[in-house]
Amino acid sequence: MFERILIPTDFSWYAQKTLFCAPEIPGVIEAVLLHVTEETAEPLVYRTLAEVRNAQSTPAHALAYAGEILEKAGISVTYEIIPPGDEGIHAAVLASASRNNVDLILIGGKGRGFIKDVLLGSVSRGVLEEAKGHVLVTHFDETPGSLPVPSGSHTDRAVPLFSRILVPVDFSRPTVETMEFVNHLDGFDELILLHVITSVEDRKDLKKKLEESMASLSTLQRELDTGVERITPRIRFGDPGDEICAIAGEEDASVIIISRFGASDRSRDSRIGSVAAKVVKNARIPVLVR
Repeated sequence: MFERILIPTDFSWYAQKTLFCAPEIPGVIEAVLLHVTEETAEPLVYRTLAEVRNAQSTPAHALAYAGEILEKAGISVTYEIIPPGDEGIHAAVLASASRNNVDLILIGGKGRGFIKDVLLGSVSRGVLEEAKGHVLVTHFDETPGSLPVPSGSHTDRAVPLFSRILVPVDFSRPTVETMEFVNHLDGFDELILLHVITSVEDRKDLKKKLEESMASLSTLQRELDTGVERITPRIRFGDPGDEICAIAGEEDASVIIISRFGASDRSRDSRIGSVAAKVVKNARIPVLVR
């Protein structure tokens, strides 16, 4: 599924927590651990943990510490230290993703920003908006505490990352593609399918939309071939972004998988649809945008 991933890190608390999600990503066997800094004028690449440990730079030593976490979990790691360039850090991250032909970018929702309560960091936002592939943006409870310790192929988190998956559906073509993607995922316990009805004209219209939504959700369930017995359909009314985030909390979902664009995004001139952007900004759990 995601054999090779890119993990940008600025060595912040958020970036460190994000590292521990990597072993739980389906199919991962390789990771490119990336640090973007003005401390280097030329790209530096280290192929082994020994190489990066022996490098004569502080960023390299910090990368070695982070990489050891991944390598202990059985992930082969390549280490990169590169300058930001004229277009900024997010552009350097995307260039690395393209150069290394990665299947997914795993990035923390926040970094070493000056505004503590910002919901989504500028680098994360830039990567999300301009990425051409899958992006997994992490969100964590920022209550101070110790970091988890990897054990085998998973961390010791109470709920594995891909265990209770919430998938918003609007029955558009992107929904079909997302369901096909979910069909290829292995190892999760429950799938929550959520459809949000945004408006109704009257009681007759309400009844019609409810019946249509229930029928469409039933069709999606029948067409799934995941082997998962627990599939929970949900219907809500209101703003899709708000309701998706609310249901994620109510259902104790572990991750949200959402299409970059949906039925409401009539214009594709923007880089990401309004619903997906709102969910990534406001969710309190990791969000996979595809």
